[in-house]
Amino acid sequence: MIRAYRSLAVSALLLIATTLPLRAQTPPAAEDWAELNRRTIALYGQGRYDEAAAAGRTALDAAERAGGPEHADTSSSLNNLALVQQARGDYADAERLYLRALANYEKTLGANDPTTAGALANLAFLYDQRGEYGKAEPLYRRALKIQTETLGPNAAAVAVTCHNLAESLRKAGWDEDAERLFRRGIAIDEALYGPMRLELAYPLSSLAEIRLAARDYAQAEDLYTRATKIREAALGADHPLVALTLNNASAVPHARGDWAGAEALLRRALAIREKALGPEHLDTAYTMNNVAMLRLAQGDRDGAEALLARVLTTVERARGAEHPETAAIRKNLDAVRNRKP
Repeated sequence: MIRAYRSLAVSALLLIATTLPLRAQTPPAAEDWAELNRRTIALYGQGRYDEAAAAGRTALDAAERAGGPEHADTSSSLNNLALVQQARGDYADAERLYLRALANYEKTLGANDPTTAGALANLAFLYDQRGEYGKAEPLYRRALKIQTETLGPNAAAVAVTCHNLAESLRKAGWDEDAERLFRRGIAIDEALYGPMRLELAYPLSSLAEIRLAARDYAQAEDLYTRATKIREAALGADHPLVALTLNNASAVPHARGDWAGAEALLRRALAIREKALGPEHLDTAYTMNNVAMLRLAQGDRDGAEALLARVLTTVERARGAEHPETAAIRKNLDAVRNRKP
């Protein structure tokens, strides 16, 4: 039996945990620390995570020596280094650093300070990445309560936490709560920034997935269309994030049995990814696999076989011969070949 390997990529969270604001205490080496901290943030933003980690450790050491283990600069360095370690995939060290920063903020600023809420949300985001949704949810809810009470119910930070909590709940299977929070966050963002804000594309796409799962195909299609238009307007029609939205949106006509409509969206996504990322990029391969499965559904076994052979070459090179993704695609390809007349 053919096993469809769709891999419809889930939209990223609205905003990665943000750098927490600095507090106005001034240790003797404040200027040196400030420069090290700026360098850490700049390297992180450039994706140079190993260099950012080295700068972050130096900044943390400078802050601790100058102001002590509970100084505001120390707390900021703990948070920023945790972000870097999280990006590097060292989740254990990131957790240790986040917990230290959170303990500092709770002690020095209080349990209900907005900065404490930011630290809670950062830690929750880490647990999300590890798939520990049960740990993430109470932290997000506590952060949301603090932000709502201290910053107001329509603050930008409230929208961010709404979206991140909603995405966590969606991944855990709590679609009803997730939808309510997505809509709350979207309403705040629209009121603050207007309907074409780029960051709205993330929650709109996630909300579309919820409506798709509920078989509300019309609304799912409308939400995906809006997310696509936002990304096209902000990033250009040939940006990889436009391809991501198109790839995901193809699930709507696919669910309706509209193979031609689904393939049209996937073909456009594939063309963008081949041009922007290259023909051997994994994202290109995933979309090509989706096209192959649609060709097969429409009876084009030769076309499906040719595409799957290309996908297998790319995924096997990137993942290895024994990876589950490689095995799934190989199984699909073997099934196509075995079922040909």
